[in-house]
Amino acid sequence: MNLYSQVKYVQSGEFMRPEIIEPTHQKGRESQERIVRATLALIKEVPFDQLTIAQIMEEAGMAVGTFYRRFKTKESVLPFVFKAYDELFERWASSFEDENPRTPGEAIELIVRKTAQLFLKNAGLIRTVHLYNRLHPRMSNAPPNRGELSRLMGAVLAKDFHHPSRDDLLRGRMAVLTMVSAMTEQILYCDLPPTTTTNLRNKDVHVFLVKMMGALAA
Repeated sequence: MNLYSQVKYVQSGEFMRPEIIEPTHQKGRESQERIVRATLALIKEVPFDQLTIAQIMEEAGMAVGTFYRRFKTKESVLPFVFKAYDELFERWASSFEDENPRTPGEAIELIVRKTAQLFLKNAGLIRTVHLYNRLHPRMSNAPPNRGELSRLMGAVLAKDFHHPSRDDLLRGRMAVLTMVSAMTEQILYCDLPPTTTTNLRNKDVHVFLVKMMGALAA
């Protein structure tokens, strides 16, 4: 059972970037890249909506005025944040390449564990994309296709891994929705309800998600 053959990344469409001042020379491109890197570094600890341009430029080691030669507003950086997330997701999907779980149970545990690791290690980036996808759904011409994970889970839950039925695929979608929703609340918004009211540890969420996914198997 090779998971990589089932999880394939689909490249997203180009972002609409009306607020970005395209650089015309190498120095401008380098300045733009430094600003983007600084933003990505800061959102690991500070929510994007709370960041100031002054903080970004201090992190980048550049004058505030340089920002406005590359971007019109702070939100103009977001397409680059979304691109970084797409690249992250592509690398994450590729990480299944060498995984060959022996049983559906092992496959389910692997998917849950690797998804949890993705969320935990990149909470700031994923939280930014999650929030702004909802606030500004037209930010991208074509949102990234994440359906391959649902198809993979459907295949894992099926009696026949290579020929999952329609019901298998529906179970897979439900399983992924449950898993991603739980991790979104537990990891991305750990200091807000309902996470604060349920008082669950990440380890407990992981264990019970594996059990719940297993219960959906055909």
